[in-house]
Amino acid sequence: MEKISDFENRIIVDSCTDINEQIKDNFDTIPLRILIDDEEIVDDHLDTQFLLDKIKKSKHSLKTACPSPGEYYEAFKKYKNSFVVTLSDKLSGSYGSAMTAYEMMKENFPDSFVHIFNSKSASAAQSMISLKIKELLDASYSKEEIVELTTAYIERLKTMFILDSYEHLAKAGRLSRVKASFATFMHI
Repeated sequence: MEKISDFENRIIVDSCTDINEQIKDNFDTIPLRILIDDEEIVDDHLDTQFLLDKIKKSKHSLKTACPSPGEYYEAFKKYKNSFVVTLSDKLSGSYGSAMTAYEMMKENFPDSFVHIFNSKSASAAQSMISLKIKELLDASYSKEEIVELTTAYIERLKTMFILDSYEHLAKAGRLSRVKASFATFMHI
């Protein structure tokens, strides 16, 4: 039978989370994948400019893939308590994969603790949520208090962004090419 690790607490995030070099050691990151012109790129220490250049040069649509439940499950097994922050469930399947892994953990390790936070956002907001969890862990809040306070924090967050171009949304299939062209033409 598998054994869960003796490590106590960990914050686990998907690679959409905006983590810089100064704080990266505080988190385990599960990579997303991007398929551009039949080349799979794993979002693990990925150079953002390289990715943007590759997308711009591509004539085809790109595809993304969220982490598998197995990848989350392997990360969860390393810790007694896992606090997980995923990309919004409206943008990715990452949250769903993490929830499937959670069910696997309940079945195989009923004494472990895993809580998955749907960021309801992306990138910087995921980082803010992760840092909030770290702050609460460092202040010795209980698991239940961390879940309650972090959930309330997520509800107060608002996400706003400005697009430089609709091209990436169209290539990723998030926006039709017709709508992207119309929005560009109308300077929306």
